Amino acid sequence: MKVTKTYRRYDREKSFGIVTGPQPKVVYLKHNNSAHYCACGAAEKVLIWNLKTAETAFILERDAGLEAVSCLTTFESEKSGNFRVGVGYMDGWVHIFHVHFDTMEAELEAHFRAGKSRVSCLDMKNETFVCAADAAINIFDMVSGCGSKLKGHRGLISCVALVNNGLVLISSAQDTFIKFWNVKNLHCFATLTGHPGPVWDFSLAAENRLLISGSGDSHLRVWNLKHFDPDEICSELMLSEKHSTEVSSGPLITPLSERQSCIQAEFVGSIPRFGSRRVHSLRFDQSGMFLFCQVSMLSTLNLCQSRCLIRSLRFL
Repeated sequence: MKVTKTYRRYDREKSFGIVTGPQPKVVYLKHNNSAHYCACGAAEKVLIWNLKTAETAFILERDAGLEAVSCLTTFESEKSGNFRVGVGYMDGWVHIFHVHFDTMEAELEAHFRAGKSRVSCLDMKNETFVCAADAAINIFDMVSGCGSKLKGHRGLISCVALVNNGLVLISSAQDTFIKFWNVKNLHCFATLTGHPGPVWDFSLAAENRLLISGSGDSHLRVWNLKHFDPDEICSELMLSEKHSTEVSSGPLITPLSERQSCIQAEFVGSIPRFGSRRVHSLRFDQSGMFLFCQVSMLSTLNLCQSRCLIRSLRFL
């Protein structure tokens, strides 16, 4: 006998629209393990909406300047449950707001100028804040208030992402490259090539062990990332140096091996997609099972089931 499954029927109760700009993407705020809020750029302001009540909960705006919001990002504090909201503007300024959900108040925590042109992308992890403008990457420490700049890309930087608790930075740009940076030492230790044109976006899944990048052709490229513990690498280097010193009293030359890079990347294949327009956005769902690909200048959304792709590519 065939087993039938029954599902609850859901009917649309009501809908509401949110005012947003063409540049920034809508970011969901997962407060208390539920996405009941979303932040979007509206001209020179950032509106945080309550998705249950369809009302504006916060309005984030700066004191001076009328330039529009170009990008934004959020990060939740594990201790307090409050959020930091980083906002980049078209004139190169960056503002970081602290949003308190317990008191329903928001305050400006820090601000600085990243460059002369618009801020193209942002990311935040723990106390490290990263943004890109003028083909350079700015790293800002929230505790000390100090910053540093990374240069190595040519052209607009399209996406940045902090991994390994903020120790490693991944960036993509119009120069067709994806670069891996050591945040502590401020140097680039790996570069991914093979894209026919600018890399417009990338997305991480499977605990940052899977990287999928999108360019202007009809394929998405898949990379397998192997992570190493920096403490283990340092201990191994100390043992190897000690052993080499005991064996030979001459000059010691230690080559830079791949294992010292903290991350090794391996190209495992490509995923065909519909059309050849440039990729506007790549996002995985919370389970990491589905990949959403949005194409620029079209309301086209491609859906890929990454679990089947992972098995077929044989890298997990």
